[in-house]
Amino acid sequence: MKFIVIDKDFKRKPVATFYSGKNYTGESQEMSVGLFNFRQLTIEPRSLKLGENVTFVAVEKNDRSGKQMAATEDVPDLSAMGFTPSVFVLSGNVGGHSGGARVMTLQPGGYATSTLKEKGVDKLEVPEGLIVRFANGDSDVGAKSFKKGDITIDEVLLKFSDVYIIVSWNSSELSDDELAMVAGGKEACGAAICGADVCQLEACPAMVCAANVIPIMPVSI
Repeated sequence: MKFIVIDKDFKRKPVATFYSGKNYTGESQEMSVGLFNFRQLTIEPRSLKLGENVTFVAVEKNDRSGKQMAATEDVPDLSAMGFTPSVFVLSGNVGGHSGGARVMTLQPGGYATSTLKEKGVDKLEVPEGLIVRFANGDSDVGAKSFKKGDITIDEVLLKFSDVYIIVSWNSSELSDDELAMVAGGKEACGAAICGADVCQLEACPAMVCAANVIPIMPVSI
């Protein structure tokens, strides 16, 4: 199983603003990329403004079961979700380009590499805080991981069966070995001490691999 890895330090960079009133009125609270429990908000959120290229996913239950709702644009009335969420994720997206034109947006998750080929994607644009990992299923043999910057999609990368978009803050500061550990997820951690519980933000004493680990779900596009 692969994982989205969320480091606690990205709290410094807000990418979304919640408001206590509908239509972006009332008190506000800025939030950064990461996994959060709604109890962590200091206001009762009624509406939401998202930064450029940011995705908001609300989940009904702490164990990530139940109803879910995703948004990539501002939400003037959060009650329109139709359910009371327990946790939410804020994440950036990877841009896929073909011949210089943006042809697709990849949210954190797992994709078939063949999809990139079908869309003619020849470059991936990776924003700060995301890792792109090419692998064959759950195998780490020969897997390649990339952090912030542009990735040229060549024949070598297209031979992998899967591409994973992983959230990991401070990835630009990671060594190649640490990058492989983060991108590999919980199973790649030699200490095997990462916590998978929602909002267990101090789970990794080494603070090398992660502060929170979320299974990546396959994404249909």
